[in-house]
Amino acid sequence: MSYRNPQTVIDTESAKYYAQAISSIGQSTVKALNTRFAKAQAIKKSNLKGQADLIKFSSDYLKDVNKSLKDFNITPQFRKILDGEVNKAAQLRQQLANVNLTGNDRLSKQNELNALETFFDVGLPNALENLKGERDEISAKQVNLGQEGGLSASATNPQVLNDINDTFSGSPKADYDFNIIRDSSGALNVSMTFLNKPSARTQDGRELPYRGKVESVLSKGKDNKILDLAEKNKRTYNLNSDFTPQSLVMNPVINKGVSENLENEKITLNGAIDLNSEIVKGMLNGTSVIKSVDKNNVVKEYEVDNLDITKFKNTMLPGLKAQITGVIKQGRASGGDMGSGLVAMQSWTDDVLGADIDLEPSAETDHGLTPGSFAKLTDAILDKKHKELQDTMPRLKEVGVDEKLTESEIKRAGTSKRLKSLTSKLEKLNTKRPTLKGTKKQDIIFDSEFQKQLLPEFSFKNVEGDEEGDYLELKSVATGKVAEIPSKGLSDAKLKMTMYILDGGNTYDQAYLKLQKEAEKEGKVQGLPIVFDPMSLIKN
Repeated sequence: MSYRNPQTVIDTESAKYYAQAISSIGQSTVKALNTRFAKAQAIKKSNLKGQADLIKFSSDYLKDVNKSLKDFNITPQFRKILDGEVNKAAQLRQQLANVNLTGNDRLSKQNELNALETFFDVGLPNALENLKGERDEISAKQVNLGQEGGLSASATNPQVLNDINDTFSGSPKADYDFNIIRDSSGALNVSMTFLNKPSARTQDGRELPYRGKVESVLSKGKDNKILDLAEKNKRTYNLNSDFTPQSLVMNPVINKGVSENLENEKITLNGAIDLNSEIVKGMLNGTSVIKSVDKNNVVKEYEVDNLDITKFKNTMLPGLKAQITGVIKQGRASGGDMGSGLVAMQSWTDDVLGADIDLEPSAETDHGLTPGSFAKLTDAILDKKHKELQDTMPRLKEVGVDEKLTESEIKRAGTSKRLKSLTSKLEKLNTKRPTLKGTKKQDIIFDSEFQKQLLPEFSFKNVEGDEEGDYLELKSVATGKVAEIPSKGLSDAKLKMTMYILDGGNTYDQAYLKLQKEAEKEGKVQGLPIVFDPMSLIKN
C-alpha cells in the first residue's frame, strides 16, 4: 500500500460570505444615515415653516393694530400689552394649523383666536374712536356747559369731565393708562384707568408729600387694614361701552324753536311783540299791572295791555309739543327706548328752564311723557315766555300817577321799550366771526350773514375810499346815528356797546354797564384795547 497525502480542503465560500456580510452592514449603515438625515431635514423644514408662519401671522395682526393706532399716541405700557396679544394670536393660529390638534383643545384655542381677531378688527378701533369722540364732544360742547346745545351741567359726571380734560393737559392731575379686559360676554374691550397723582401740601412753608396710605381710624377698612387712598380713588372706564355717542348728555335746543314759533304765529316781529298783528290784537284782553325797576333801582308799577295767557298758550302749544316729542322720541329711535331722549329733556329742564319738574315717561302718550309732567313742563315754558312778552308791552301809564305824559316822556318810554327789545336781541347776537387759535373771537366778516344779525334795527354800508373793506358804517334806523366800526380788534361786547349807544342808550344804563363788564374781560385778550369808548366811533 502506497502512501498518499491527506486531502486538503480549500474554503472558497467564506470570503464570499464575509463580503456579503460586510456589504450588508455598509448598506444598513447608509440606509440608517439616510433616514436620520431625512428626519433632520423634515424637522428643519417644519421649524423654518413654523417660524415663517409665526412671523407672517404676527405681521398681519400687527398691521391691523397699527392701522387703528395711527392717529393715537398710546403709552409704552399699552403698546407692550398689544404686542403680547399679537404674538398670542399668531401662536394660536400656528397651533391650529396642526391637524393633530382636536377636541376641546382645538375648540378652546379657536374661540380664543376668534376673540383676538374680533378685537383687532372691531374692538380696538371702536374703543379708540369712542375715546376720540368723547374728547371731541367735551372739548367742543363744554364751552356752553349748561346752556342750550351745550353739554349738560346737571347730568354730566364731574369726575368724567375732569378725567377727559386731563387727557388734554400737559400736566395732568391723574396718571392714566390703557388695558385689555373682557366684558360679560367674553369679548375683549379696551379699558382706561385714571389714578390721582400724589399731591404736595404746604405746612409751615415745607412741602409734605401726600402718602397714598394714611393710617387713621377713618382710613381703615372692615378688616382693620389700612386703605390705599390712591387705589380707592382709581377710576376705570370701558372705552367700548362707557364712551359711546349716548354717554354724554347734550341739552336740546328748545327756546330757539319757541322764538321761531312766535314769529311764525305772528305774535312777535324780529323778537319784539307785534302790536300791529291781528293775532296779537285778538289776544289782548283788558289791562294788567307790571312791575319795573328804573335806572335808580326804584320799583314802579305800570298799567299795560294784557296778553290773554290762555289764548297765548293755545296758540303756542302745538308747536311746543312737536319740539318736546322730537326730543323724547329721539331716544326711542336710537336706543330702543325713551331713555336718552328723556334724560336730555330732563337736563334742559334743570339747566335751562331752571324748574323743579320731574319728567315721567309714558308709552301711552304720543309725546312720550305722562299727562301730568307734560302739562307742568309746557306750562312752565309758556308761562316764562308769556311773562317776557307781557313785560315788554308799552307802558300805558304809571300806576298811582294821574298826570298825562309829556311828549318827552312818551319819547323816553318808546326809547326804553326799543332798548329793552335791543338788549334781548344782543344776547343772541352772533357775528359768526372766525376764531384765532389761542385767542377769543376777534375779526368780523362784513357779509350777508352779519347783515341778517343787524336787521331791521340797523343798516350798514361800506366806507367810501376803504378799498380793503376794513371799516363799515353802522346806522341806527330809529335814531339815525352812524358809527364807523372796524372789522378787526372790535370784540362782540364792544360791538354791542356801540350798537346800544347808537340806538339811544346811555352809558349809565344797566344793560350798557353789563356789556361793559363783558368788554373788560375781553380786553385782557392780547391785541384788544382794554379801555373802549364807543362814542369815539360815532360820527354824528
